[in-house]
Amino acid sequence: MISKNRTSAFPASSQAFTLVEMLVVIAIVALLVAVLLPSLAQGKLAARTALCFANERQQHLAFALYANDFRDVIPPVGTTYNYMAGSRGAAWYHYLGKTGGYMTDRTEVFAGKVFGYGGSRNKVFKCAAESGSRKAGMEGITYFDSELADSSYVMYWQVSAYHYYEGYMDQYYPMWQYFRRGFSKGGDNNIAPGNTYFVMDGPDWGVSWLLPYFVWDIDNPARFDGFYDYSFRHLGKSTNMLFLDGHAAPAKHVNDTGKPLWQTVWKRCPNWYWMTCDNGCIYAGGSWGL
Repeated sequence: MISKNRTSAFPASSQAFTLVEMLVVIAIVALLVAVLLPSLAQGKLAARTALCFANERQQHLAFALYANDFRDVIPPVGTTYNYMAGSRGAAWYHYLGKTGGYMTDRTEVFAGKVFGYGGSRNKVFKCAAESGSRKAGMEGITYFDSELADSSYVMYWQVSAYHYYEGYMDQYYPMWQYFRRGFSKGGDNNIAPGNTYFVMDGPDWGVSWLLPYFVWDIDNPARFDGFYDYSFRHLGKSTNMLFLDGHAAPAKHVNDTGKPLWQTVWKRCPNWYWMTCDNGCIYAGGSWGL
């Protein structure tokens, strides 16, 4: 007969953690979490950075296809506020996307998150590392999700200079003057395409005066905090820069490197053989006053 009062072969004290042992385990787990979480966060940001680089290379392919169809020209920087082909926007990325159809993905018409206006965008113009604006009226909204922009990226202003978009200053500029020739060759100021900054992550514009390009004030330290710092959102406070030859690489602000990001790639405005172009356009020794 088996006794009902049989005792365990192991004493109860050996079957459970003591309080000290439990605290030790908790401390080890907490230490591992503290060590691993930053690494996981860095890995996540690295993946987003890699996706952003891939998007920029896709953009360059679209530029190349566009140039092949239109005698080696680059679309003008354009504007986000004009209507083109039935929906909002006439920026450089609209020439490649909704108007030109040079993107691999289908152009999406969407309801913007700022005012609810209709916008049009392509996913290749979305930077996965974009966290959302800090500006009033735009808090937490990315520029890809804003119908005032439709894109996370901006293009180098001097591609068009003051020839912003078709219809701008028509009394001076024929339509063909808005398109810069020389996509495959680069500028005329001894800066090779492989060294020519072309497209980068966009700044924190806010709701008003939102532009699809970056200009010479990118090197102004006073314009960094709260504005251009938003562009340098990748690992090591860098921006993803697409160069005119098609390669993409991280670039840092002049505050960190001492190397300006603003360049004078072209000596003249697009196709204006008698106009010079640096920070502005000069004609016959005087400024246009634009």
